[in-house]
Amino acid sequence: MGIDRFREGDKPFLLESIEAVMLSTYPELEGIGFIERRERAEVLLARYFEGEGNIDIARIDGERAGVLWWVVDYHPFTEERTAMILIVSVSPTYRRKGIARELLQKAREESLARGIKKLRLFVNPDNLPAWQLYRSLGFRAKITELVWD
Repeated sequence: MGIDRFREGDKPFLLESIEAVMLSTYPELEGIGFIERRERAEVLLARYFEGEGNIDIARIDGERAGVLWWVVDYHPFTEERTAMILIVSVSPTYRRKGIARELLQKAREESLARGIKKLRLFVNPDNLPAWQLYRSLGFRAKITELVWD
């Protein structure tokens, strides 16, 4: 397996990954239709793609296996510079093979090289495999979001 930077030809894979993460986190988006989901993914990509950030693609035998996208962010209250992980996604065929772990470790190394000491991410509370992975890497729960619908 190799990890390298996003290339223009990776865009469809990245958009599919963004949609998969959107649906796993917000299942109510299932009913809005493919085109509108794709448009939302395009908007997200356009909004965060510019500026200081990284998109890494894991490849196995030339096939795209996973993606991790993070941006430099500032905590809204402390103004501390952090790395905000927007997307961690591994194709179903390649799950449970250590790909997400390697992508996260690479993001950690790159953020430390830039002087950024903290990585932040959001995870669905029902996504137990992701929670286990993040905790095994040293992530800890800091905030719980409550929603009143």
